[in-house]
Amino acid sequence: MTQQRRSVQWTAIVATMLVSATVSGCADDLAQRATECFSDVSGYASPAPGVLTLQGHFYSTESILVRDAATHTQVAGGTPASDRTSFSFTGVPSGSHSYEVIASCNSGQNTLLTQIFVVQ
Repeated sequence: MTQQRRSVQWTAIVATMLVSATVSGCADDLAQRATECFSDVSGYASPAPGVLTLQGHFYSTESILVRDAATHTQVAGGTPASDRTSFSFTGVPSGSHSYEVIASCNSGQNTLLTQIFVVQ
């Protein structure tokens, strides 16, 4: 085999490895972005018995779920009719409970917050 042919083969192997690494890196970035919803939670209030109002950013293209953190049983959920900065749920059990707030979108689900909520 000639020196020139070996050089061409080596160059082809290195180029293939670089392209593979770049493409897989892009795929990882795209997969990460594809599983991210845009809603977020910055706080909460309980203005009345059984009412939980979340503050943050909530979008009409994403559902918000409130689940018991220990059992993952859904306590409340819904999709806002329009984009908003607060979103309220009724019928939430009164008392101190550990809940997780989840955004569900076309790309998947994201846990936005897990904490103890005190509901009137």
